Amino acid sequence: MLDRIISALFVVALLAVAPAHAAFDDELSTLQHRWATARYQVSGDERKQQLEKLVAEADALKQKYSDKVDSYIWSGVVRGSLAEAINGIGALSIVKEAKVDLEKAIGMDPKAEDSYAYGALGLMYERVPGWPVGFGDSKKAKEILEKGIQTTPQGMNINYFYASYWVEKGDYKQALTYIEKAKQATPSAPVDIWGGRQKEIAELAEKIQKKLN
Repeated sequence: MLDRIISALFVVALLAVAPAHAAFDDELSTLQHRWATARYQVSGDERKQQLEKLVAEADALKQKYSDKVDSYIWSGVVRGSLAEAINGIGALSIVKEAKVDLEKAIGMDPKAEDSYAYGALGLMYERVPGWPVGFGDSKKAKEILEKGIQTTPQGMNINYFYASYWVEKGDYKQALTYIEKAKQATPSAPVDIWGGRQKEIAELAEKIQKKLN
């Protein structure tokens, strides 16, 4: 009898957890698709406006699902894209907020989304101004990106970010190694989210090849 009660309670617990997971997946997918639209299909003020709205949505998701690593990854990603769209001194506070989110994600699960948090954070360290204006540090950027590569050697985004790092350093031979891995990688999410990134990978690969020829 006791075994049956325990079994029944276990089933009830599973039924309670399943809808919660499904709800999170649906809300995360909506955020990802809206981000892809803002990041890859619009530009200028329209991009900034869409990303500003998405920051609020990402914060709501993070507050509602504070135990989910993807909540922090995508809060950092959305903020990073908004900072990129602003591209000025006004973006620094947003980048710092993104940094906190991505560091939190790495602490929770460094392998999540094929080490996407490592890649995004590493490239931020490379591109953000250094002290006393910002936290930029090229040496630190390389260390973070290398950790991402070690964690997920075949990840699409981490290899793209590391190739971008080497392009900015002018080392196109190193960049070629990682952009080729990025080209061959399987996206961590559907193509309708990562199709824009795959196009960026193809464009960067072409740029690298031209520099090497």
